Amino acid sequence: MRDDNLTKLSYNSQRCYLRKALNDKYDPELRRITIDGTLNQNQDYIYTSAENLDVYLGVMYLAQDFNYSNSVVDFLVNVPGQLLSDKINEITATVNFYKLAGKSYKLLAI
Repeated sequence: MRDDNLTKLSYNSQRCYLRKALNDKYDPELRRITIDGTLNQNQDYIYTSAENLDVYLGVMYLAQDFNYSNSVVDFLVNVPGQLLSDKINEITATVNFYKLAGKSYKLLAI
């Protein structure tokens, strides 16, 4: 039990240590779990005709909702799909244990 506690204390909420903790515990051979930030894109708004603004939209590409600058997601945890479906509760508990209070995340299957 002492060795387990020392191992837990060797990690912290920094991105590199959190990624190491997840890979050591859930994917030690291939180490495919990564942590990324969001893109913080500005949103394009579509106006109604009552607002009397330009109607032409041009080319628009939609992004995931967490990639916009006013999103509540602070970082993304990319986990292989099979591993995520098998151990989603354990991975969530591990990330919650190490992340800073007030930070939010989203688990993504890769």
